[in-house]
Amino acid sequence: MSAVEGERVLIVIPFAGTQEQLATTAEAWRGIGDAGERLVSIVLVDNGRNAQAGSVGPVTVVPAPDHGSSYYARNVGAATAASDWILFVDADCVPDPGIVDEYFAEALDEEIGAVVGGIRPGPGDSLVARYSAARAILDPDHAGSLEEGASAVTANLLVRRAAYEECGGFCEGIRSGGDIDFSWRLQERGWRIAERRSASVRHMHRESVRDLVKQYRRYGAGYGWLQRRYATLDSPRFDGTRPTLGGTRRALLSLGAAATAPLRGQWREASYSVLDAVAAIAWVRGTWDDNRPRWSAAAEMPAPRAAGAIVEVDGIVEVRGRPYEPRAGELRGRALRYWEDDGYGERLRALAIVGSRLLLSCRIRPLTSLVGFGRRQELAAPAHRVETAREAWVVDPDAGAAAVLARVSARLADPRDSAT
Repeated sequence: MSAVEGERVLIVIPFAGTQEQLATTAEAWRGIGDAGERLVSIVLVDNGRNAQAGSVGPVTVVPAPDHGSSYYARNVGAATAASDWILFVDADCVPDPGIVDEYFAEALDEEIGAVVGGIRPGPGDSLVARYSAARAILDPDHAGSLEEGASAVTANLLVRRAAYEECGGFCEGIRSGGDIDFSWRLQERGWRIAERRSASVRHMHRESVRDLVKQYRRYGAGYGWLQRRYATLDSPRFDGTRPTLGGTRRALLSLGAAATAPLRGQWREASYSVLDAVAAIAWVRGTWDDNRPRWSAAAEMPAPRAAGAIVEVDGIVEVRGRPYEPRAGELRGRALRYWEDDGYGERLRALAIVGSRLLLSCRIRPLTSLVGFGRRQELAAPAHRVETAREAWVVDPDAGAAAVLARVSARLADPRDSAT
């Protein structure tokens, strides 16, 4: 079935870059927007600080200036128009002319909630670009290796509107990992993920080692966030995983392969193995990073005092984690901070600072409570923020986490003492 024979398709492209780059990205989609009876509409979501609405040919440009997150931008784009399907494509991907019709070349069963399209390498002559193409780093099978269970990358992903809305869209306020999280929630709702490799795009791979490191460090940050998020949700999905150990092992094996490949005359494979090691080390380093957006505008509205809120620190309400189903846009613009976004490195630094203070003051029981609460020292960073805040209040006095924070820091005021 062709898309122009009934199915309405909204194409959403999150974008962050210059106006010249925006025009180039929009131009790549001009032929798609001119096709058929205009049942295909294209939205390019400008995720810059100074984003403005506009249009470039058939492509509508909408602003998403709240924070630098492609998942937030995708949610903004998905809300701009009614459609039966939403095709999410990255800005660094160039579509094949018949991409939409290829997706609907064969009927899609009603239980299919998403369809993974093909991703082919674009032109690139640098060593890093050739390496990325050879390793097929955005191939759906490669992305799915993150954890058991199918997952889909949003570089080229068709999603049924009903499935998207039932799952609540993407988690906002994050840099990476949102597509994996969305895929898992989609399937747990009973939807299936199918493949249609003939509906393809060409991906422009990174050209420098520096950009490759940034890419894999971001992937690692997404993995670390997924670990923390699903621990907060008391899910066993990541039980027993050791990303630092596993990533280090991959790096060492890659260096070994790089050393032996020249003995077989495989010089290209040797260089690729070195880049494998670089990517593995960058990924491990990224797992210790936070997963917060590149930038965030000042919150416009006070945060709600319910839905898991625990403490308020300098006007920002702190919550242990996002709800399982995020409900796109529901808390947008609120002054919220999620503990699941605190990176492991941030948690350990905070634990060292707060723990040293407690040890020096011989307060062993609060330190034991701090280390023992929850999983992966999630209270360390909040405790440090409370200690360094101008003012901090308990929001939910019945929360066990609030009780531990109160034992750790005398600065945390009881809500009955607050004027609010």
